[in-house]
Amino acid sequence: MTNLEARFVHHELSPDEHRRVADVRAAYLSLVRAVDGLLPPCREQALAMTHLEDSMMWAVKAIAMNSEGARRG
Repeated sequence: MTNLEARFVHHELSPDEHRRVADVRAAYLSLVRAVDGLLPPCREQALAMTHLEDSMMWAVKAIAMNSEGARRG
């Protein structure tokens, strides 16, 4: 499988990788709650939330793309 193809298929995660994804999500949830409580509701707060969501997606994808399942192809 090429790197390009690997971007568009499901990668099975090991139990350790699932735990790491859960830890990443929990860390982001803590940050999102803090941002939600500290910033006034406005466009900038919405953008901050959107970028947190976006960066969490990339963090989870980093785990998936470098998972044992991805390495097996």
